[in-house]
Amino acid sequence: MRSKSGLTTRQLHDVICERLHHISYSRLSQYWNRLYCPQIGTRPRVFAPGTYWEDVVDLYMFDRRLRNLFFDAIARIEISLRAAIGYRWAKVTQNPYAHSRACFCGLSRGYSSKSAKRGKGRQSAYDYMMNKADEVFASAKKQGSVAGRRALYADVSSMPVWEFIDFCTFGPLSILLADGLIHAVKLAVAHTFGFADVQEFTSVISLLHSVRNECAHQGRIWNREWKTLKGNPSVKAAHRPEWRLVWDAGRCEWVCGQGDALVSDTKKTAVALTYCCLLLQKIAPNSGWKERCRQFLSDEKNQAYIKELGFHPQWESHPFWR
Repeated sequence: MRSKSGLTTRQLHDVICERLHHISYSRLSQYWNRLYCPQIGTRPRVFAPGTYWEDVVDLYMFDRRLRNLFFDAIARIEISLRAAIGYRWAKVTQNPYAHSRACFCGLSRGYSSKSAKRGKGRQSAYDYMMNKADEVFASAKKQGSVAGRRALYADVSSMPVWEFIDFCTFGPLSILLADGLIHAVKLAVAHTFGFADVQEFTSVISLLHSVRNECAHQGRIWNREWKTLKGNPSVKAAHRPEWRLVWDAGRCEWVCGQGDALVSDTKKTAVALTYCCLLLQKIAPNSGWKERCRQFLSDEKNQAYIKELGFHPQWESHPFWR
């Protein structure tokens, strides 16, 4: 590995060692593993000719900025999702305490918790959801971050469902949406976000939950392949006419037919970015997130990463992103 700035081998060694003081080798190596020559037999791993330290740093910084974009988008989506579930759950069931009665949930399947692994039995997904929410509420109460009327509640089952939702973490919330709410409630929530198909909507939320968790742990995301909470591919196929458009090189436009689609693989990060764009257009139409994302991805120095994100080279002109 060399340096574009003309550093000597010793100087480059010192620069890399300094960076490794603040970013672990195991984390940073994920961004240079792709630059090794194909390994033959027991030959030591060596970098391909033309490999520069600055390229590794640029890729690392690209991934970090991409995580920040996701954090911004998913935070808004999560807040809107909580409000929609709380409102629709109470409205459809005609019960402001719908969460406190298992009959209003379908969360009956087993859930393998850490306590189960220690031999303390299995929790149902409903019990897991309620216990986790109670833990969050008790912790917030102890730290003094719960004020006003909320501080008077003994536990989450005694508060209205629209307040309970605020103490339900994103993991159980995703499970609730995918596997717990009665269909009428899930359909009402999906319609709130402009989705006619419940399965597509729950898959998208599950996908965004996976992305959010990886971002929260500062993990690599730009070239990841994503799976849902159940381990299935993220989104099998989007139920939208625009998603099936293909690029016509002769006409230089997106058309109906056979050819290269917007996203090469529905498990790629490009799918998550596109769905963030769609959801924000619905819940925050005046948001500047889409334009910030376009400017970031269209930056000349980031063009090398577009393919591994999963986007078609002409992604900017697609109806989703115009």
